Amino acid sequence: MVKVIKQGIYYQNGKIEKESQAFMTSDKKEKAIRNTLTYKILKNHGGKAITFDCLLSDISSPDYHCGILSGVQALGLDSFSAPYTLVAGDADVLSARSAYESARKFGGNFVPANVAGASFYLAENGAKSGDMLLTSYGVTAGAVGAMCVAGSDYDFLSQFLRMPYILEDKEIIGVFFRGKLRRGVGAIDAGLSFLKAFEEIDASDKIFEFFGPGVSNLSMESRTVIDQIVRETGCFATVWETDHSAPAQPAFYDGGVSFDLTRTEPMIGLEEEIYTLEEFLKFEELPCDPDLLYRNEKGEIFLNGGMIDGLVGGTFENIAEFSEILRGEKVEGDYRVYPVTRSVYRELAEAGYLSLLSDEGITVGEVASANYICDAATACAVAGRYAPLRLDAKTLAVSALQKGQLVSALEYQKEIKRLRKYAVRKESYESVYNGAGKPQKEMKTECDYAFAFPKQEALPENLLMKFTCVCGANERADDWSYPEADGEGRYFDGVGKIVKTSGEFTPAEGARGSYAVASVCPEDICEEISREKMIAVCIAKEPYSAEETEALVNDGTVPLLTDKIAYKTDELLYLEGVAGAIKRKEERIVAKIISKRKIRDVVLNFAQLTEEQRKILLAGGFIGYYSQKKK
Repeated sequence: MVKVIKQGIYYQNGKIEKESQAFMTSDKKEKAIRNTLTYKILKNHGGKAITFDCLLSDISSPDYHCGILSGVQALGLDSFSAPYTLVAGDADVLSARSAYESARKFGGNFVPANVAGASFYLAENGAKSGDMLLTSYGVTAGAVGAMCVAGSDYDFLSQFLRMPYILEDKEIIGVFFRGKLRRGVGAIDAGLSFLKAFEEIDASDKIFEFFGPGVSNLSMESRTVIDQIVRETGCFATVWETDHSAPAQPAFYDGGVSFDLTRTEPMIGLEEEIYTLEEFLKFEELPCDPDLLYRNEKGEIFLNGGMIDGLVGGTFENIAEFSEILRGEKVEGDYRVYPVTRSVYRELAEAGYLSLLSDEGITVGEVASANYICDAATACAVAGRYAPLRLDAKTLAVSALQKGQLVSALEYQKEIKRLRKYAVRKESYESVYNGAGKPQKEMKTECDYAFAFPKQEALPENLLMKFTCVCGANERADDWSYPEADGEGRYFDGVGKIVKTSGEFTPAEGARGSYAVASVCPEDICEEISREKMIAVCIAKEPYSAEETEALVNDGTVPLLTDKIAYKTDELLYLEGVAGAIKRKEERIVAKIISKRKIRDVVLNFAQLTEEQRKILLAGGFIGYYSQKKK
């Protein structure tokens, strides 16, 4: 059971107590603040101006590394000036090859495809207690006592430009573990329980620190699984106590979580919704696609099959215990397992589990993969956030025993063979290319074309823009198009192509053409803007977060605010004197909305900008600004 404590707590004498009951003096509190693992790690890495031990990208999705590599080229850099590792995971051949060639050319490390997913690579081979790492979104190493900060492309590029990572104050939340998971309850159940407790709590600026007597009752594999799922709260970072590090007592935390492992229940996750399995089995109507689960005439709920993925669920423990529960049985339906690392695969083979799985009718897939098929063939997954349905391996195995009927693993009474303790096979990582600090600068690669970064030009004084997307009206957020760009960059000449649709309106001489978007909530469109890097102006009704403003500015997109989203995609937006207004630090600008029938004025407010952000916008974005500074 997970209980959230919404006030400061102290960890002392092996237990936690609320600040209001601890009666600590201010000087004792100050000392206790410095006793946390988080404080020590941050202090050892620069305090508020952070330096990192390692940078790491998961290249399974091109979005997580192409921007970094294209930015390196656009900035004219000839090497990675910080230790940088690219992990291929289950990347396709072209992505893996281009990442490997980039690692060789610029001096980085490369983990080949199907060796390990990024988080488990760090847990098994790439991080140690006390490390500070900058990683792509979702990658963790908290379980081994390290801290991972999820960074944008520009955070990585800043490191290559030898700029410190400026850390704002963060709340540190102490998570106190006690007890031990019951037989039939696993790490994924524990992780989903934590997510459920934070469904209505904003964790975006929080660092979770895990400690307490219950930690020793969790294997390193289980800690890593829980850590990965906890990151789905959107927290800033996590860190766990280990055999080599623990918070000194007393330690003070800004908030607390009491996590009783003994009272953790089997869980089930459906996209954004998480339930205990007990309450889910009582639902009269299933809140999911019938291809995931179906009910027979007796009212029993059934799976069509299932999988253990290679991103979160496919640990040695999960797969071995899954196999042992099914030993001597043949499963009905499509069941698949994907080990999280090559080391896990080797240990499974040596222990005889690969042949056992084959005998049971279960397919063993590629390492570090997750093929989430949401149809009648594969209906559920022991898996990460993108799985349509999430269960623990024990629940999946016991349900498979019942010919797919969804049941709690707490009902399984047989003794399970004692599993061998998993040990990392270091030889599994002998294929890793260790090229950090050894760039082959003259190397020519076949994949340079894959990282073309749109040119970031200085912000024009006058802009005539077409709305490519309006969210909050009747249009969908994914209706994006750039018909006038015709292969050019963010700004283009020949605004006459746009003016033809604007009646009597004539823009100022020398006005450039571009694109604008409008949305009630900026969160809905910021990711797309960053991906395309073609939008000159973003208009939102709800305030931008500091992170959203930073991301837009780095992309060269001007963040504006309005009281009402009342635009259409067939209308045009005209901003006269926008560069001058930013330079003069004006708070608002009068824009024109142009349709075929009329022209109307609207007042738009600039988002709050720092002096440096204004300079970056005027230069066209991060790449434009720092390219100028390098000259």
